[in-house]
Amino acid sequence: MAASIHLGIDEVYYAQFANHLSYNYFDHPPMVAWLIRLTTVNLWLSNDVTIRLGAILCSAAATWVIYCCGCIISNSKTGCIAAMLYNACLYTSVISGTFILPDAPQVLCWLGALYYLLHITNNKSITNKKKRFVLYLGLCVGIGMLCKVYTIFLWFAFGLYCLVHHTQWLKQAQLYIAVGITLVCILPLLYWNIVHDFVTFNYHGGRVNVTEGGINFTSFVQFNAGQFFYQNPIVYIVIIYALVALYNKKIEIRKGQQFILLYAALPLIIVSEIIALKKQVLPHWTGPAYISLILIAAIYLAKVTVISKLPKITYIACTLSITIVISGVLIINYMPKTLGSSKVDNMGANDFTLDMYGWASASKALNIIINKYPTQDAVILTNSWLSAAPIAHYLAEPNHIPILAIGSIDAVHQYYWWNKKVQKRNKQKTVLLIKLSNFNYDENTLTPLLGNTPTYVDTIKQYRSGAWVRYITVHHYNNVVLHY
Repeated sequence: MAASIHLGIDEVYYAQFANHLSYNYFDHPPMVAWLIRLTTVNLWLSNDVTIRLGAILCSAAATWVIYCCGCIISNSKTGCIAAMLYNACLYTSVISGTFILPDAPQVLCWLGALYYLLHITNNKSITNKKKRFVLYLGLCVGIGMLCKVYTIFLWFAFGLYCLVHHTQWLKQAQLYIAVGITLVCILPLLYWNIVHDFVTFNYHGGRVNVTEGGINFTSFVQFNAGQFFYQNPIVYIVIIYALVALYNKKIEIRKGQQFILLYAALPLIIVSEIIALKKQVLPHWTGPAYISLILIAAIYLAKVTVISKLPKITYIACTLSITIVISGVLIINYMPKTLGSSKVDNMGANDFTLDMYGWASASKALNIIINKYPTQDAVILTNSWLSAAPIAHYLAEPNHIPILAIGSIDAVHQYYWWNKKVQKRNKQKTVLLIKLSNFNYDENTLTPLLGNTPTYVDTIKQYRSGAWVRYITVHHYNNVVLHY
């Protein structure tokens, strides 16, 4: 799959992170950028597959770790079922297991932390080995927070376990050393945010602020429908059955491990559900929380099936996942129409498949266009990170043209800082305004171009299986004085 479709909008944006290494970024901590640098051999071997390779490797490692978690809780059969369910879930196998997102390394860190938590809560004895595992827990959570900050929910899970079920842990020095290890790990993102007025925390704080506005049932329904699909409908239903069986005491899990599995899952899910009642919430936010529930589902399936066999439902779930993946690749590459608007003025709008289609041919077409006209000291202009990221990755960089994203920080995100590397104030430039028909452009936000008329306008038409699905217009402006 990684080799069959182009990078999505978020993926090309994170690929830009790797081009501009930093302690932190407007949207997320830096781990995804470091991972891309590693798998592309410091960008020496950069293509769609090597950029995604980190996600694939993390998913492979996570499959082994969740198997080990199943063995800790019960036995190898439970571990095998957990590994199958893990790969049947679209979130863990595709969204964080194929696409290069901050979730990819986060899920591996989350599972690593969960592995140590299951060892620590196996019984109430406090051994030297468990004390050492608490230190490893602090490291896993710290590295996980360098992927996504809400990995801190795992500290909440263990803290709740200590307060409610095992207060003796609060007297152990290793617990506080482990917290210190986590804090040391996140020093890069803390330092960057101190220098930049905590812009990352303010941005995400605004996304989860529920003190304003009324109830939004549409976002709530969309969020839960997304979770149902992302977790694989079959796996989701099995999880519900497993939780009911656990409540009715029809399956047995050691008390400490049972509590930690629930504490690692339910708080994040509950908080996200509350936010979804007020605001748009992306379904993958709760993805890591469901990993604990997958383990509970594995225990349930291991109990209700013949001892020597793996349950058929796991094969059915995996088959559904594989079918969805193959169908998705075929739709993206060969659907003879657009799934969005077919109107000429916004052709392809709301068609997510176009995010991952047609960029190689578009880059070649743009190269032909820019060779027709003098483009000395040229710059590509756009007004949103959503359009800037694919244009930069697939069009600007291959043709060696810098890109500027003009607009507010909420509109351009990290480009607010990247712009400064290419800006030369009050200098006349050849400006290329590249407009994708499936993106909405507010001309008034492109203030440097107001009052200027393009010298040339070229159009790149894109077809899929013979059907016209999108067009890209290249507006050439000569001698534009850019002011920022």
